[in-house]
Amino acid sequence: MYPQRYVDELQKICMDSGAKVFIPACAPATEELDSKVGSYLQAKGVKVLHTPYDMMEQLNDKHQFCELMKEKDLAVPESYLVKSNEDVYKLNEMLQQKVE
Repeated sequence: MYPQRYVDELQKICMDSGAKVFIPACAPATEELDSKVGSYLQAKGVKVLHTPYDMMEQLNDKHQFCELMKEKDLAVPESYLVKSNEDVYKLNEMLQQKVE
């Protein structure tokens, strides 16, 4: 349960130190965890200069990211979300018909 311990310990350090601002210098391995810490600290009145956790999820999910960019009227490649083997076959058929 290392990730949860990281979150718990970082929250404790910030609270025990009376942090007023949280600016993580995170690596890709901890960016989501730092977002969780940030959400907690923000609720406690600490100013957070980091991406909120829900936005982090959107940015790290390629399909959600493409959908978000479409909402912002930015050009993005077509993106499809498949959740099963059956979805893959259906998408394959649809794409094949597009090129014929």
